[in-house]
Amino acid sequence: MTDVIVEAIADALSSENSGLFVHLPGEDLPVYLLARVWDERESVRLVKLALVQPHLLNGAEEALWARIRAEPRYWDSNAKKGSLTIGDLRADRLEADWPALNEAP
Repeated sequence: MTDVIVEAIADALSSENSGLFVHLPGEDLPVYLLARVWDERESVRLVKLALVQPHLLNGAEEALWARIRAEPRYWDSNAKKGSLTIGDLRADRLEADWPALNEAP
C-alpha cells in the first residue's frame, strides 16, 4: 500500500497538468520545479529556490537569502551581483557556515 501512495504522490507532483511545473524566463516550455531546486543540502536548496522562484521564500528565508546573496565569501569572485547563478555558489563555504547562519537573527 505504501508504494501505491508514494507513486500517486510522485505522479501528482510530476504531472504536466497538475504538477510543480513553472514557466521560467528563457525557457520555451514549463520546467519541473522540484528537479531545479532539489539538493540534499538544505543550504543549496534555499539558494536554488531563491534563484529560480524567489517569491516562494517565506520571510525568514528571504532574510537568510539576503545575507547569503550579499556575502562575497559564498560566491565565485567573478560572479556579478545582479546575475548570480548556482554555478557561482561556493557551496562548501555556505554549508560550513549554515548552522551559524540559521542561528543569526
